[in-house]
Amino acid sequence: MTIHIKEKHLTKKAVKALVDIADNAKWEDSTSIRRRMGANGMENPSVYKTWKWYKIPRANHQTIIDQTPKGVWDKTFLFFFRKYDKNVGLLDKMTNWVGTKNTMSFVAVSLGTHQQILIDGELFVLNAGDSIKFNITHEHEVPKVKEDNLWAIWMVSE
Repeated sequence: MTIHIKEKHLTKKAVKALVDIADNAKWEDSTSIRRRMGANGMENPSVYKTWKWYKIPRANHQTIIDQTPKGVWDKTFLFFFRKYDKNVGLLDKMTNWVGTKNTMSFVAVSLGTHQQILIDGELFVLNAGDSIKFNITHEHEVPKVKEDNLWAIWMVSE
């Protein structure tokens, strides 16, 4: 697999459908055991909110499946929304899986504008509907956001 692939995956209509679902989210804060500890530990703790598939009402499941990028759903083992709040949200540099066996990848779709993610030190700026695919074995982080960020994320097997 390519280290990372950026492409336009979702239409404006698909983005709106997912944003409409996320507008009703019951967010779980990244605290305690729900926080992914990054390379900098508690010196730069990750701050985000998540809403995972098994907490999303079943009435929304088919819409999510229908809006999933082509060829992704059959490889998906977890879907979730991730939200980073303005001026506080960030994902510290994730290095836990660097050098490990290739296990899974993320297909992360931006549901907003000018959302940023760093993969192996390379900055990607995504607008609504843009996606980035990368393997978990690559260093990745979301720098502190200047505006609210919302992502739809599919964890997929290779």
